[in-house]
Amino acid sequence: MTDFFIQPLGQVLIVLGYIIIGGGLKYIDQVYDVHVFSKRLAYVFSVVCGLLMGFLIAFDEASAVILLSIIVGEGIARKIDNISFSVVMFLSLVIPLLFYVVPVIEDYDVHFSLLPFFLLVISGILDEFIDDIGDRRKIRALTIRPLMKVMVLALTFFGFFHFIYFIAFIGFDLAYIAVNWYSYQVIGAMNHITVKSEDIVIE
Repeated sequence: MTDFFIQPLGQVLIVLGYIIIGGGLKYIDQVYDVHVFSKRLAYVFSVVCGLLMGFLIAFDEASAVILLSIIVGEGIARKIDNISFSVVMFLSLVIPLLFYVVPVIEDYDVHFSLLPFFLLVISGILDEFIDDIGDRRKIRALTIRPLMKVMVLALTFFGFFHFIYFIAFIGFDLAYIAVNWYSYQVIGAMNHITVKSEDIVIE
């Protein structure tokens, strides 16, 4: 199956999958962290993201390394702190396990590279630490989570990943940033409406 993902159609699906996952995870994050968007839709995104991640982990070695490193890094950093993220993690881990345990696909096997996995986990944890500093001190440059992107690029350069995974990871990050930006636009609009309503009441 891994060979499929480096074919043109497979590459498109990889990039789209990562974009959906990145945007979906940030949507969930903002629902619980800043109380914007719909919690019901967050549940929908948790299932969609969990299924996508689970199937990519089950059938694509590079995605297994990248996505599992994100899950483990977030878990170590204690960022899996709500039911929606728990659903994402559960589906992501159970789906590949089911394919491994239940003989649905003949000769199904799992290949996993430990070195890139550990390097990505470490860079992800460091990104979380730097991101927290950036949030506390209002230093936006520290909140772009650069280390994991640099690590994916380095692993691509040294031949661990096909280049499409770096593009997909950038897509993941851009979708994550876009949803974050949009959420604060929504908050700003809500605050503006609240202020206007208060002005009307006072008048």
